[in-house]
Amino acid sequence: MSNGAEPSRGLPVPLPPWSGSQLRRLGRALREGEASAEGCPSYPDVMLHYNDLATAVNDELRALDWDSLLGPAGRPQITSRAKTLTTLTSWSATRGPPSGTCRSEA
Repeated sequence: MSNGAEPSRGLPVPLPPWSGSQLRRLGRALREGEASAEGCPSYPDVMLHYNDLATAVNDELRALDWDSLLGPAGRPQITSRAKTLTTLTSWSATRGPPSGTCRSEA
């Protein structure tokens, strides 16, 4: 993981080093057209973290014995994709911030 955070609770990648309130402040700044917010992670750092998470989860899922789980149905196709900043801010502006929370190790 490139952001330097420590792994936690057996997750495939470390928890993000920012809090939920920092992420919400960044989201507000991005919706208002600002590139960043003071005391918050950068959008590229957030995207890098979640890209690393998606890759790690994808690797874990690909390693499962799908034949024993699904029988002759075979392996599912597992994909992920990142949203562009434009798509994310447009979506967020019409629906508000996501209801999920982020946790900080600090």
